[in-house]
Amino acid sequence: MPKILVVLAVAILLTGCATSEALPSGTSKRWQQEHVAAACLKARGIQQIPWAPDMPTPTAEQLRRRQGDYTALRAYRDRYGHGVFATVLYPEVPSADGSDTWLDDGFVSTLSEPHSACYVEAVKQVLGREVTDVPHFRRQYTRAVQRARQRELDTDPRLVELARGYGACLAGRGYPVGSAVPSTIATLERDRFSTMLRDNAGLTPEQAEPFLHEEIASALDDLECGREFFRVYNPRHAALSERVAAEWGVAQ
Repeated sequence: MPKILVVLAVAILLTGCATSEALPSGTSKRWQQEHVAAACLKARGIQQIPWAPDMPTPTAEQLRRRQGDYTALRAYRDRYGHGVFATVLYPEVPSADGSDTWLDDGFVSTLSEPHSACYVEAVKQVLGREVTDVPHFRRQYTRAVQRARQRELDTDPRLVELARGYGACLAGRGYPVGSAVPSTIATLERDRFSTMLRDNAGLTPEQAEPFLHEEIASALDDLECGREFFRVYNPRHAALSERVAAEWGVAQ
């Protein structure tokens, strides 16, 4: 399944980032969670200023890619491929859709017991959802996004039709196409290279370069085959992702 590229914007995950200066607040679910978590921590003798920073404003190129603009997508893929092995060669490779990465398990594992407990309390109070810890919330959120994709994108007749043509084109070029479901085929090749990177963890930039060349070739073929598909799918997917993220109080 496609990766969901988001950051849980909750201050309890960012211990040490808050300052004593006055910070802006809001009424979104993100901010509501911040205030509940801060009150919970205060009751435990820990001072925490509510803090929910906005994600960096997407660049014009990122916005064009989110809208399925062919020229912008080709410029990205011609250099970074699907954005997988490029992360080994380029320190700060931009994500393909302009969003940030999900908090990794290594960082989550460093959270103290009070911060984890107050995060759970904030999710329960603001979202009304029963979670046991941050990874549990992450799994629930991921499933919510997947269900929304299946409900709104995978059943859309136009997208289904475009996905079939997209898949047939990829298969005709020799790529493995196990599924032509819109939300799956949209990142089918990217996911294949993500698996390849996991299977070759620890590569040096020199070792990763041949993989990147192969990935760039794949990404360009993928774009040509999915050119009309991405024009319709990308803006729909971007809007869906932003809406579900807001409902769950995460940054997108």
